[in-house]
Amino acid sequence: MQAEAPVPDPDHVVPDPNDDMWTRKKVETPPDAAFKITSYELSPETLQRLTVGVDRLPVNVMTEMTKTTDNVSFMDAVEFMTAVGEAARMAHEVNRAYCESLGYTSQVPWNDAPEWQRASAMEGAIAIASDPDRTPEQSHEGWMEHKAKDGWVYGEVKDADAKTHPCMVPYAELPADQRLKDTLFGAVVRASLETGLQGLDVPALMASYRKHKQSQSD
Repeated sequence: MQAEAPVPDPDHVVPDPNDDMWTRKKVETPPDAAFKITSYELSPETLQRLTVGVDRLPVNVMTEMTKTTDNVSFMDAVEFMTAVGEAARMAHEVNRAYCESLGYTSQVPWNDAPEWQRASAMEGAIAIASDPDRTPEQSHEGWMEHKAKDGWVYGEVKDADAKTHPCMVPYAELPADQRLKDTLFGAVVRASLETGLQGLDVPALMASYRKHKQSQSD
């Protein structure tokens, strides 16, 4: 898997916390060229990390996003999904700490969380990336819609096997401590994405992501 993109700085660094994520190669360009071209390709170790395990970045999603529009490069899709993934992870950890402060200890760290839980957080973060003014009530409605599509229903006890959840009720019927979780989620995601999405064409990326999701449901 390889992506090439012109960059104004030959020492351009891919904005990713893993320095060893990319193998960088410089492509020869004329001395008087306005810019140099740097070719980035994922290292074998990174490919394994990304494609093995449900807690890794969805490479297939990023690849498909680049096919839906000429305005989205693979590198932009990588940066977008990395930013969204980090925002979701941070929000999950804040939510876990908040739940523990209330005496609930069922939440596990992000890396140990089941696939459905990480996917739900990712969808919530993507929704806020699309609409930064999204309210806690709208976030809860989106969460319920995502859960319902996956077969979840209301139940007095949260049970992943039976797919029951006590929060599968309208926002107004949630206890105050549960409504605060939606507020915290939005605040953490927005703060994270404010930095993570800088310089990206978010509308184009969102349009590409929606087309990908639509193609998955057709």
